[in-house]
Amino acid sequence: MTNKNSKLSPKFVGQKNKIIAAVGQLPRMQSEACAALALSGIIYKRGGTIVQLDESGRTTMLTPDTILIPLATHAEWVKIIYVKDVKTEIPADPPAAICKSISKSNDLPHIPELLQVLEHPMFDPKTNKLTKQGYDPESKYFGQFESASYEVKLEASKADALAALDRIMQLFKTLDLATEKDIAGVMSAVLTAVMRPVLETAPLILFTAPTSGSGKGMLVRLVSRFAVKGEPAAKVLLQTEAEINKQILSSLMTCEPIIFYDEIEMGYIDSPSMRTLATSPNFSGRPLHHNTIATPPTKALVFLTANNSMPASDMARRVLTIRIDPKCENPSIRKFDFDPIKLFDQNRNEFLKDALTVVAAYLHAGQPDLSPNAIGGFSDWNRLCRLPVIWLMNQDPAARMIEQISDDPVKDSLALVMFQWHAFKKSSPVTAADLLTDKAFMQAFLDATGHDFYKTPSHALSLWLGKHVDRIIDGKIIRKLKKLNGYQMWQLCSLPTKVD
Repeated sequence: MTNKNSKLSPKFVGQKNKIIAAVGQLPRMQSEACAALALSGIIYKRGGTIVQLDESGRTTMLTPDTILIPLATHAEWVKIIYVKDVKTEIPADPPAAICKSISKSNDLPHIPELLQVLEHPMFDPKTNKLTKQGYDPESKYFGQFESASYEVKLEASKADALAALDRIMQLFKTLDLATEKDIAGVMSAVLTAVMRPVLETAPLILFTAPTSGSGKGMLVRLVSRFAVKGEPAAKVLLQTEAEINKQILSSLMTCEPIIFYDEIEMGYIDSPSMRTLATSPNFSGRPLHHNTIATPPTKALVFLTANNSMPASDMARRVLTIRIDPKCENPSIRKFDFDPIKLFDQNRNEFLKDALTVVAAYLHAGQPDLSPNAIGGFSDWNRLCRLPVIWLMNQDPAARMIEQISDDPVKDSLALVMFQWHAFKKSSPVTAADLLTDKAFMQAFLDATGHDFYKTPSHALSLWLGKHVDRIIDGKIIRKLKKLNGYQMWQLCSLPTKVD
């Protein structure tokens, strides 16, 4: 079943299936109702839930209350009664039991699954072919565009790709990207924006600068246009992890193509929910006002902006960092005689074709792998958004990501804690309370965590140590031992040195 139309319409066109509402025939009614919904072209399964797709390309999760109208719209419901022994059909509403059953069921025959809505063609990583308009039951994407508007040269040469690259990079000539690796990072961000809906996973993109007014917002506005038309909606990163989790789940459930967290006020950025958003193909949680668990795909393009911030700990390998450096005291009062947003909006399809030409040329060249380092967890992104940039620019856009992994501030703090631990107790088994009797260790722990120097309870230290069990730093490793007299024991071990 393929919907050939790229324009969505919430109104059903054509003859409706007739469904007889009758007590005791729930399985038959549900099967027939699912078949009718499947013919609508706007009802899909997504993340284990049933959703309705609107003309803007967003999805709404259907509940027992909100599914009533679609069921009534896309099928003709009747009841059979007998008037003077004459069998008669009268109009009926969909039974409440059917509304509840379909909205809460994981077994919905006939109804197609939707991974993401595509606003322009892109290369499907599984086939290396351009996606088409309308719904494709094999890829499970809905192409909400006119294919004829994007004529990409599939056998493009490296010269074609370099010309396309040059046109794209002209958009960014007034933005003060700090180094060559940041320029390469922007090009990779552009390809990520173009390709994100079909990539299983992709890094989050952080734009950082020394001060406000440096152009981070302009970069987001410009790069995001390669994903969708118009301005991205900025969000404030909420305070607690539970709030961040719900915020992300809400965005994914509605099929938002972009999640943009503006002006993050963290020196070191870290969030378990954002880690999952980067490296897991699905995100699990319970949507607000719903009792079921949803697992929508994590196919949103994620932007972060901050001043002098960097990802920490396990976020380091999940974030593509791009730095701006205007090299002036008041960058917000600078004047420019060039408006890249206006230029892009006037030629959007052409710039999108340029970006797709870069990928097409790379695929046509046999996908040369020129990278000295692998970035784990992002196989599709590595191949389609990173390696083409290395091929054309001889510069790795993931250079800062690799530096982040090596220069993890959490790792440095933990190394200092281990150093003071070793100076105090060597490799002797100890309790957390034992360690807290040493002022040098306490200071190192304070620097690493911010815990109060004089009020740190031993169970807080135990929890922190538990997060770093078996982590190797500078040849040392924290081991969790068996309890002794009810107290948890810990040991700092030195690993054997390799001998050639």
